[in-house]
Amino acid sequence: MNRPTLLAALFLCTLAAVSARAQTVASLRTADTVLRFENTPSGPRLMDLTNKDGHLWRNRSGEAPPSSVEMGGQRVPVRWQFNREASRRNAHEVAYVYDSSSPKLRLTWKWIARADFGPLEHQIVIENLDSHEIWIPFADSIQLDWKLDPSVALKHVYVEKGAGKPSDVGTHIVPIAENLHWLGTSSTYADPDEGEAREIIPWSLVQRTDRQQSAWYVGIEFSGRTRIELNRQDASLRANAGLNPNPAPLQSRIKPGQSFETPLVFLGGATGGLDAAGNVLRDQSPAPSERQRRS
Repeated sequence: MNRPTLLAALFLCTLAAVSARAQTVASLRTADTVLRFENTPSGPRLMDLTNKDGHLWRNRSGEAPPSSVEMGGQRVPVRWQFNREASRRNAHEVAYVYDSSSPKLRLTWKWIARADFGPLEHQIVIENLDSHEIWIPFADSIQLDWKLDPSVALKHVYVEKGAGKPSDVGTHIVPIAENLHWLGTSSTYADPDEGEAREIIPWSLVQRTDRQQSAWYVGIEFSGRTRIELNRQDASLRANAGLNPNPAPLQSRIKPGQSFETPLVFLGGATGGLDAAGNVLRDQSPAPSERQRRS
């Protein structure tokens, strides 16, 4: 093969690789938040979150499907294949679908933009298409690992539930220190014993302390036993949200023909401080009477 032909072949191979990657990279947006996603060899990943002010939060963590399940009392490996035909992407939904032939399972990793403003919702669904019941290991609703500049100062905001005797502080606004490990839990009753930490409303916000106060927040749309967890170390801020796995080990049974759904979570960006973030979560459309006056 002569040199011009070889260079042309290399160019076409590179173009094909870039095109293939572009087909599995997708995005969803609202007026406040832009999210980008990709399918990787190890599974789906949220690539980044961009706020309305243009600040980028880059995520380094994927959400790999379970590598094994329990069937008939035995641990069985699972090999997932990306199903391009079954996957979906449009202006309001991105869903990556993965199939396993043995055991016969289907996993759908999806994000939905339900409104033109505010956050986006995320859920993972695992369907048992096999003739035997399976047990799957604990699965978080969302796992994030934001890449940080270690010199950037951050604040963490969370709100206690109001049940029982109130504490001195209901809304906590605290610095996120190096080597931070924070765990906030929520359940149906929220009645802590003496000396126990108070439960939180299952929502949490992380905000830069610069002038724009760029922030991201995550919440859980589920009233059962859940938790949100933050860990900061060096250039990493990890966040996990979903079911509370304690007491461990936590497994979920899926009978043939049934499915398991992680608690629905929402993720969004905000600019301008806590009040602005709260306003984002309110319906900003005109009231019916106001719409009639405008028409």
